[in-house]
Amino acid sequence: MVKEAKGTLFKRKDGKMLIYLPKGLSGDSLFPFTNFGPGKRSPAVQAMSVKVSFEPYHPGRSPGRIIIEPWRES
Repeated sequence: MVKEAKGTLFKRKDGKMLIYLPKGLSGDSLFPFTNFGPGKRSPAVQAMSVKVSFEPYHPGRSPGRIIIEPWRES
């Protein structure tokens, strides 16, 4: 079981950011994101909507975090 792995955060030239998740982590049977469907731009690409939020960095108290959760329609 892989609950933790080293990923990479990329910043593209157009300002968008991408997060790379290692295959070992995302391929684990307990990985929480499994409800993939056809992507908006290409039905051949598997995609899903996620909620992305963050907790800010506070020196000496909190290292800051990026939180990714499944998107839930209100």
